Amino acid sequence: MQEQDNKAAPPLDSSQEGSDLSLSDSASRLLALKGPEIRRSCSFTSSPSITRRHSLTEIPLSLRHGLASIQGLRKTQEDAHRNVPALERPPKEKGKKDADVFPFAFFGIYDGHGGDTASEYICQNLHLRFAEYLNTVVPNDDSGEKATLEELRSALRSAILRVEKDWMEDASITKDCSGSTLAVVVIKDNTMLIANVGDSEVILCESGKAITVTELHNPKGNPQEIERVKAVGGAIFRDRVAHPVINPAVMSIAVSRAIGDYGFKAPEFTNNKPSGLTAEPFMMEVALRPEKHQFCIIACDGVWDVVKPQEAVDFVAEKLKDSSLTVEDVAKQLVDHAYDKGSLDNISATVVVFDWGTCPPPLSLDGTETKKEEGEGDKADVKMTDGGSHL
Repeated sequence: MQEQDNKAAPPLDSSQEGSDLSLSDSASRLLALKGPEIRRSCSFTSSPSITRRHSLTEIPLSLRHGLASIQGLRKTQEDAHRNVPALERPPKEKGKKDADVFPFAFFGIYDGHGGDTASEYICQNLHLRFAEYLNTVVPNDDSGEKATLEELRSALRSAILRVEKDWMEDASITKDCSGSTLAVVVIKDNTMLIANVGDSEVILCESGKAITVTELHNPKGNPQEIERVKAVGGAIFRDRVAHPVINPAVMSIAVSRAIGDYGFKAPEFTNNKPSGLTAEPFMMEVALRPEKHQFCIIACDGVWDVVKPQEAVDFVAEKLKDSSLTVEDVAKQLVDHAYDKGSLDNISATVVVFDWGTCPPPLSLDGTETKKEEGEGDKADVKMTDGGSHL
């Protein structure tokens, strides 16, 4: 894939055909900025393999998850990831400790471009901001079991936009112009909340079929994003978002939504002209059902550029039949498969398996089992909110 190696097109020399020879001072400064090039080893990494949750369905849901990430053929590793089996709860008052964890699992894939600093920043902060926003709506004496879907949705969206705001404030000082896409899955009971920004996506296996539960945010693959970018005053150049000041033959970006990318958003580099690049997430909720849903795959475009969703679902489903393989092994083999098929990008994937059946007590943050009080565990229906289709 021609555009695959870099989301943000590299600056061309001003003598090259099609370049803008009369760049403004701010544009010239932007072209001179370089993202950090921190080389990391091309190795596989794994998350803890077991997390436990109780479902609102009559059959409890247990989660197994594994992750694999490789640098691949890229010169640097710009992907990051965060799998949190039990989301740590921050204290509401300094020096006071409330419940150790929320009863939510959090999985995130972050695909950086122009350097790894934006993706690493999201990796270190997004789940913490999510927990902080949840803490403002969950009472001190409540573990979070009663948190509504709307509260979860609002907290996750607020956390994503807060990370964007904080990153842009830092970038105004450092002039770091790296950016990142993201795909996040939060699971509480049998509710699966999904959010994505950019071209990192989540595929759900429903009765053996691949169901895309994210929205593709690049002009090449989503005509609606072309319309959105143009509607706010941005421009498209060769299926990419054009820089509002610099000749797009010199600077454009493949995704239409991303965290960061200061050079495409900051007035000092855009002359207050909109590029159309935004961090607004797409969000969707799914009520997981034992008779329907088997697993989900969260992956960056290093996978999806070369592996179709149904192919990925069929591949993972077949590997999961082998009882000798862990979920980490399956994720690793999926990443290998994408590499063997010619992916030129960093390649990262998390596989989350839904095991329906008898489930042991939930895990606390340190991995020990927590006891359930008698009378807990009443069943309730999940109320879905509008925004995205529901399965």
